[in-house]
Amino acid sequence: MKRTIMIVLAIAVALSMTACSALDALLSVNVFAPFAGVSSGAIEKATPDELITMSGSESFYETLAAKPELKETVLKTIDEAMAEAPASSATYQELAVLGANIELQTSPAGDLINNIGGLFGSLASGDGGEGEDVDFGDMIAGLIPPEVKNADGSLDKEAFVAMIDALVAADAYYERLGAAIGTDGYAAGAAISAGDVAQAALVSAIIAAIPTPVGYTTGQYLYDLQNDVPGTPEMAEFSMPDMTTGSLYNILAAAGLGELFASQTGE
Repeated sequence: MKRTIMIVLAIAVALSMTACSALDALLSVNVFAPFAGVSSGAIEKATPDELITMSGSESFYETLAAKPELKETVLKTIDEAMAEAPASSATYQELAVLGANIELQTSPAGDLINNIGGLFGSLASGDGGEGEDVDFGDMIAGLIPPEVKNADGSLDKEAFVAMIDALVAADAYYERLGAAIGTDGYAAGAAISAGDVAQAALVSAIIAAIPTPVGYTTGQYLYDLQNDVPGTPEMAEFSMPDMTTGSLYNILAAAGLGELFASQTGE
């Protein structure tokens, strides 16, 4: 377990040097034009390319979060467009990032990843004062977004489950993205922030790797474990996702971190 924690810390600190802490930078669209506000009607009628442009507006995600049926319609549009586009194309890769970002930004998972980025950015820069002890327990507890907590500090079940399950859903898009880019990196012209995508993909992959018993979503299972719900199965042995080959490695390597993974995860 200690070795796993050190791997995560080392990689996350490195990611903080290549990524900013805001998920709105995953796709490099102009957040000021042309959609200051996006209506549900406009989103419903939008083409895949228009959805990518609209994603530059914060109201795009707010609208989808408020209308789950519209969110599902948009994700279906994205999946259908990806099925028709060559995986090697910038369009396919941008749509994969958009699909993942919709899952994250319409749940507390977006704030969780932003908090993680801010935490490790602080660690990397040495914030906290020279010689001061770092309370990692407090740091980790502080990563949980306020909207996931009840007034008494306990976890809000619905929000917590939504947060965890969104990370698992985003991981499915990142797996497709990593397979698409291979070891050659992103397609020419793809407006994707490699460092930010790597940070979100790493967190998503770690959560998705949690062994989850049949009959549970990962969010439901972790909530029941956290709250000692009677009858909850013990967690099987956890293994970190593969960061030396395959889909996740391709995303991380595209951010210039391939050598780090080989050194940190090698025996």
